[in-house]
Amino acid sequence: MRIQTSLAAAAAVAVLPASVYGFKETSPLYVWSSSSDHISAFQAKSSILSADEAYASISKLGCDWTNLVVAYSEGIHQSHVSSLKLQSSSPTAHVPYVKSLDQPSLRAAINELFSSCSDDGRERSMMWRIVPNNSNLETAMEALPENDLLILTGTPTSPSKRQEYPFPSPSPSPSPSPDDPEDPEDPEDPEDPEDPEDPDVPQRPSPEPGEPSDTPVPSNAPLLQRAQFFTAPIITGLLVTFLVFIPFLYLGITALVSIEVPPRMLEIGKSLVVTKDRKDQ
Repeated sequence: MRIQTSLAAAAAVAVLPASVYGFKETSPLYVWSSSSDHISAFQAKSSILSADEAYASISKLGCDWTNLVVAYSEGIHQSHVSSLKLQSSSPTAHVPYVKSLDQPSLRAAINELFSSCSDDGRERSMMWRIVPNNSNLETAMEALPENDLLILTGTPTSPSKRQEYPFPSPSPSPSPSPDDPEDPEDPEDPEDPEDPEDPDVPQRPSPEPGEPSDTPVPSNAPLLQRAQFFTAPIITGLLVTFLVFIPFLYLGITALVSIEVPPRMLEIGKSLVVTKDRKDQ
């Protein structure tokens, strides 16, 4: 009994990767229609169809429609649209998994449907809208034009379309040849961004007299060129010192010196001094 259980589990594990891979290369097929009379081609189908069966079913949708809109998205999968509310009404036909759909064959099947319905003399229109796979599918579906027959499908992303790029490896730069020396100041070098003769390169305006220049001052320049002594704050401080502070100080000292003590005040001061003889008395 245990051996049978082990064999069954091993068989299930062996079948699982194949089934997963089979559902990986599939895409859904949704059909909305104002009339359900011509959707009988999908009624007896299973949830998994081959591409040829899907093309045959599309070409047999019937002619009870005026505006046909096809929404096509490359890389679409059933898991992308299963949780979205794409239309106000549920789809008339829905095949979750269609194997190996390709865009040229899909266009041929839809053109065949349009051509077969053009013989009755009824005016019809067909629109093909590409929905990017990185956009909001629900928003894109709401922006579709008015229709009475809508087909939503796409093609799966095949692993063969995926391109793998190697990591960039640093390549050794070629050493300059002694016969062909490199001139770093060649004016005809197309990679020189500061070519003055190139009209497309914006030229820096020359500074006007009195404006500071962005050119760095060499270290061996004179002191007055390397350091700025007479700046605006220093000049303002000198003006305040010589025009306000020094005159105010001069007036204060002059006023203090001009004060005179009256002679009577000096006599009063002498009478208050107690001498030694008077103290002994």
